[in-house]
Amino acid sequence: MKSIFHKYKGLLPLIVLLGFCINNVAIARLPLIAENTYVVLNYKHYLAIIFVIASLITFFTYRKLYKYFLLTTLVSGTFELINFVPNRASFSNISFHITPVLVGLFTMLLYLERFKRKPTDSSGQEFEKIDVNHEAILKSEIENFKLKFKNHSAETLTEICSDKRYSLVAKEAAKQVLEERQTKN
Repeated sequence: MKSIFHKYKGLLPLIVLLGFCINNVAIARLPLIAENTYVVLNYKHYLAIIFVIASLITFFTYRKLYKYFLLTTLVSGTFELINFVPNRASFSNISFHITPVLVGLFTMLLYLERFKRKPTDSSGQEFEKIDVNHEAILKSEIENFKLKFKNHSAETLTEICSDKRYSLVAKEAAKQVLEERQTKN
């Protein structure tokens, strides 16, 4: 159950926004009791539905682009390019919808644990665990390069030390081979 939640928790903000869109459509179909009038949906309401559906499709097809679609949807809703609900707050000439802002905060809250986790490398190992073995791995890599460089001339080794194409480990190995040769002589 927990893995399903983590897999699909990115859908929760869209489900909330879709609920607001469905609410708008339902309200537009029913007369307001107090005023005995109908609420008319405008193009901004329909654009909101299109944005939410596009974000839903992106979530299932292009997961890497989903965060950009969701961000675009929330920002567009915040600055009234699209409407999820008729409520809004305005300060002088700037008006904005508070609902997308709240949904954005809800999204950030969902992903809060991602910011609390310890940093990892590309293999998913935590850096602290890597640091323990890092020195031993570094030494073995330097030794491998030293074996490769032992027959190179001093001029070639000096060139390796100053060439940007070589890794820091290779440069260190070339430097150590040069130092070992100088101490022997």
